Amino acid sequence: MFGEDKKPGFKILVLFSLFALLLLITGGAVAIYNWTYTSGNPNTISSGNISVSFLESSDTISINNAFPMPDEDGKYINEEGDVFDFSVNTTASGAPGNIVYNINITKVSLDSGYSALNDNQVKIYLTSLVEGGESEIMQPTLVSNIITSGNTGVLRGPVTKNHTIADKTYTDNYRLRLWVDNSVDGSSWTTSTKLQYKLKVSVDGEVSE
Repeated sequence: MFGEDKKPGFKILVLFSLFALLLLITGGAVAIYNWTYTSGNPNTISSGNISVSFLESSDTISINNAFPMPDEDGKYINEEGDVFDFSVNTTASGAPGNIVYNINITKVSLDSGYSALNDNQVKIYLTSLVEGGESEIMQPTLVSNIITSGNTGVLRGPVTKNHTIADKTYTDNYRLRLWVDNSVDGSSWTTSTKLQYKLKVSVDGEVSE
């Protein structure tokens, strides 16, 4: 009968499919979990054996009605709105493994009543916060050199953290600064001129083991 003729082959096919599925689930040598997190205040996301916390003083970094300044001054500004501190914490419960992440920036809508500064008028500067001060990660760079198409660009990446101890958390502390480039002509700006530039930070990455 039809069922008797096909049953042995059908069983073999099922067993082979289950074996292939098992290999796919276990991942063989490598298992990948993708994750993305856009800044909130505060928030935590997790996927697979990774947990990432992203904490900052506000949702966005913005500059409002700022005058052009040279890099020597921009690198040391410490004013609310122009400085953006955040931390990326990674924890691998399935150690050993490597956690790799990128830091991205995305342009966001302006506040009502403001006009936008252009990408080639704004400089961005990234440092890591270390004991006793800051360490430069990215020198002052025009945003137009980072956001080459669309509204999103990679600010730093990839950052690789090697986890050899299960459940150990690694923390990377960052500081982001924005300012209007000194080459911009602001001679026509008046007290009624309302210019703004706003960015949001996000993180994406993967863990392999």
